[in-house]
Amino acid sequence: MRRRVREAIARRWWATLSRAGVSQHRWRSWPAPTRRAVKAVLALGIGLALVALFGVWKTTALAVAAVILILFVPRWERVTFRGRRVGKYVTPPPTGRRLNSSDWGSARMPPTA
Repeated sequence: MRRRVREAIARRWWATLSRAGVSQHRWRSWPAPTRRAVKAVLALGIGLALVALFGVWKTTALAVAAVILILFVPRWERVTFRGRRVGKYVTPPPTGRRLNSSDWGSARMPPTA
């Protein structure tokens, strides 16, 4: 059942993108960083639109979106600055997510009922 639903969604998705001028073949011919940037911009655009429509809009949302783009789009292991690889000094997003979800400081938190 899930497979049929997923295939139906994929067919509609590619039909819509093809009408917009981006076929599946053309999409796959783009370099991976370009595809990653397009996906990130679309996701952030949808997220910002949802915040504007249903949340409390603050201009800091744009700053947060910029930080997310800076963290998720580049392949950090290949980033160089003045001929030196600086990507090894940047914490990859999955590591940051893992640190944020840890239970540091849980000893100071009151027990839940």
